[in-house]
Amino acid sequence: EMVRQSATLALENMGAAGMAHIATSLNERDPAVREDLLRALGHFGRSAAPHAEAVLRLLDRDDFMEVRRAAAAALVDIVGSAPTEVNLRQIVPVIARHLY
Repeated sequence: EMVRQSATLALENMGAAGMAHIATSLNERDPAVREDLLRALGHFGRSAAPHAEAVLRLLDRDDFMEVRRAAAAALVDIVGSAPTEVNLRQIVPVIARHLY
């Protein structure tokens, strides 16, 4: 787990290149990896807005609650800093379906 988290942090520290790799890796088989990647993507805030749809898909379709929670948190980080760049009409209904 520590190696995985260190690798994710290294990608995060790479800036835009790391963000692109994180975004393309969101379909990893391991849910813990997806969760870490989503957290890292959320740390990019507004600059991650182009990847919001991929995050939204995980929020809507991932089988693992932890991944869906991480996706919701990432969307809050992305949308909270760039609401005009993300289609809120898509995001709000998905989040509402997953509220318990």
